[in-house]
Amino acid sequence: MFKTGITTIEDLRDKSKWNTWLLKRSRNVAITLYNETLNSPELSEKVLREFTDDRGVYKRTAADRFAAFDIEALKIIELNFAQNEQLAVSDVAVSDGRTALDFFQKLDKIRKIRVYDASDYLCVVNAYEKDGVTAVAGNNKIIQIVWKKCVLSKKRKTSFIVFALNVVNYMLYYFLTPKAKRAIEEGKKTEIKLFCPSALLKSKQDDRFSLFEHNILEPFISRYHIIRAMNILNFSYFNVAQFETIIDNFYASLSDGGLLITGSNQDAGSIVNGAIYKKTKNGFELIYESGEGSATKGLIENYAAKSAITKGD
Repeated sequence: MFKTGITTIEDLRDKSKWNTWLLKRSRNVAITLYNETLNSPELSEKVLREFTDDRGVYKRTAADRFAAFDIEALKIIELNFAQNEQLAVSDVAVSDGRTALDFFQKLDKIRKIRVYDASDYLCVVNAYEKDGVTAVAGNNKIIQIVWKKCVLSKKRKTSFIVFALNVVNYMLYYFLTPKAKRAIEEGKKTEIKLFCPSALLKSKQDDRFSLFEHNILEPFISRYHIIRAMNILNFSYFNVAQFETIIDNFYASLSDGGLLITGSNQDAGSIVNGAIYKKTKNGFELIYESGEGSATKGLIENYAAKSAITKGD
């Protein structure tokens, strides 16, 4: 089966073209349209919905995505930190930054914020066009190829059924890769910033709110009272060894008694499967759980157990 994508702003504005006509599956949208959707949150959300970085991690986002879960998180923050304490917050894997900005504004109403660092693995991509082929590259890797009505990407590993349904698209991706590489070398370059306008504006107007690139597999450069990691701790994105590194980075960067807030959901307003943990001298203590809890709760609990054993030897 062959699935076409959305490559023009006119088709993007026509919601009847958002899904395939036969199986009603969501069409891929060319990330090259992102700059044309900055005044429309709905359209920019659609552009990002099926877009993945070079690791296969989705950039999908939505306004008020974690609203109910955020309310509970704010209650716990109020109980955990003194009224006059100036909080340092790291919000990781924030996609276009809209959910980070939303949480920052809610938190700012109830507590003093010293710094709010909102980061993501991929903040900018470049599009290169030559001879009708557009290559989109990030972190020196091709992550999307746009050709005619096709929007092609080498996404994360998936099931055989999904692979079979998209086999023609995968074949076309590899066929066009040499032309995409030539476009990068010789084509016209366009920069695409993936943070939304409201988040970018806030970062310019408020020195406390910062946007930058960070890979959670790398150590943090600062210490924080709160680390928030939403829709990123997913076993389809990382293996166990990588998760151990990530959790270790979280623990090392949190101040004593600091909070790790983590969770995931599918769509805005749906139940968040997540949890809030408090850093202790032996690891993490679960203080709140939502839905089915964090996908990585077993690893977080094991990390705590290993820490306790190590310190007890």
